[in-house]
Amino acid sequence: LPYFPPRTSATSSEVAPVVVFFLSGTVLQCARSIGCHRDVRRGLPNGSCLLSWFARYLACHSFFGEMASDPSSFVGAQVKYFLKCTTEAVENDPKLVLGNVRQFINGLKNYLVKQDEASLHFLIENERCKLASNQFLNIDAILEGVLQKIILDPLKPYLYQLLIKESSKNGTLHSLSENMAAVRNKSPEDIGLQPIDFDIPMEQIREEFRRMQHHYSPVKKLEYLLRALSLAYPKSRVVTAVNCYNFDLPDADELLRWLVYLLSRCSVVGCEIEANYMWGLLHPALLFGEASYCLTALSSAVHVLKHAHLVSKLSDTCHFASEVLWRFVPSPYVESVETTGAFLRIAIPEEVTGAIYYHCFPAVPDMSCAKLCRMIAHKFKITNPEDYGLYLNVDGYESAVLPADCPDVMRAQLRALKKFHLFVYKRHEAKIAWPKMTTSEMD
Repeated sequence: LPYFPPRTSATSSEVAPVVVFFLSGTVLQCARSIGCHRDVRRGLPNGSCLLSWFARYLACHSFFGEMASDPSSFVGAQVKYFLKCTTEAVENDPKLVLGNVRQFINGLKNYLVKQDEASLHFLIENERCKLASNQFLNIDAILEGVLQKIILDPLKPYLYQLLIKESSKNGTLHSLSENMAAVRNKSPEDIGLQPIDFDIPMEQIREEFRRMQHHYSPVKKLEYLLRALSLAYPKSRVVTAVNCYNFDLPDADELLRWLVYLLSRCSVVGCEIEANYMWGLLHPALLFGEASYCLTALSSAVHVLKHAHLVSKLSDTCHFASEVLWRFVPSPYVESVETTGAFLRIAIPEEVTGAIYYHCFPAVPDMSCAKLCRMIAHKFKITNPEDYGLYLNVDGYESAVLPADCPDVMRAQLRALKKFHLFVYKRHEAKIAWPKMTTSEMD
C-alpha cells in the first residue's frame, strides 16, 4: 500500500486526515479510534472488501498528497505561494486569517475537481471501476484531508501565534487562568453537577485535551474533545467492538457544566483558542449535528469561564430544562441558570398533547438564528426542519426571527427594556395561543 509520511511535529499515531468523519461503518470507527492509516489497514480482516476499498482510498490519498506537495505543479505552486503570503502578511486579525485559509482550501478543492490536473480524473475513473455497488470514494473528503495536512500543518504555529496574541491583548488568558483556578477548588456539586459516584479518569481526559491542543487538524481536535467527554460523562461510556466511543451528548446545561469542570481541572487555558481554531477551519459540512452542538457548548463554557460572576451561578438548577410545563413557569424556575448568559431558553410546543417543553441550549454571542435552528432540529431528530423556525413572543405578539438575527443579542436588548419575551421553536403553519405571563413572573 502507498505510504503517506507522518508529521514531524506529532507522533504517527496522531496522523489522520479529515476523511474519517465522512466515511461510515467499520472503516469510520477504526479510523477514528486508531487514528492512523497503517493501523487502520491492520485492523481490517485480510481479503475483505473493506480492505480492498481502503487500499483504493489510500492510493487516491497518496496521489493527491504527492501532487499538492510538488512545487513544480500548479497546485503545489499555489500552496507554496499561499503559505508564504499568509505568514508574511501584516494582517493580525485571527478570524480573518482563518477565514482566508478556509476559503483557500475550498477554492483549491473546487479547482482540483473541475480541472484535469496531473491525470487526476483518469485516476478517479480507474478507481471507480474497482468499487463494489455498495462502496464509494468521497473525493471531497480525501482532498480535504490532503489539503489540511499540507496547509494547516505548516501554518498551525503562525495561526496559534495570532490567536494567542489576540487573547493576551484582550485579557482573556488571564481571566481564564484565574477563574479556572477558582473552579478547581470547587466540587462538582458546587457547579451544579449531580453527585459523582465513580472515579473520573482525569489523567486520560487530560491526555485527550493535550492531544487536542497539539494536533493541526480541526477534525481531530473535535474528536479528542468528544473522547474526553465520553470518558467523563457516566451515561456516555458505551464502547463499541472497535473500542470507539459512541455516545449521546447530554442536555445543554449538563454538558456545559461538565466542560467547565473538565477544562478547569485539566487547566486547558487555551480552550478559547481551540474553539476559535475549530470554528474557523472545520469543513462546513461538519458544522451540523453533534459537532455544532458540542462546539457551541465549548464556546459557551469559555464564555462562562471568562466571567467569574457567571461561574458562581452555575450551581443554580435549570428546572425548566426538558420538563413539561402545561400553563406557565413560576418566577423561581425561570431565573436559575439562564441568567448566567450561558444558555438560551427555548419553548417547544408539542402539538399532539398540547404541552409546552422548555429546553436549554448553549448561548454564544455571535450565533445566528439559522445555526440555532439547525442545532434544535438535530437534537430532536426533526426530519423536515424547513417547516420549522424560531419565533419571538414579546408581550403576546409573535414574530419570526430572521436567519441572520442573533437570538442572544435580542434577548439582552429585551432584558434591558424589561420586556417579557419568549423564544419559540415551532412549525411555521402552527397557530398557537400561548399562556399569559407577566413581566414580573418571568423577570
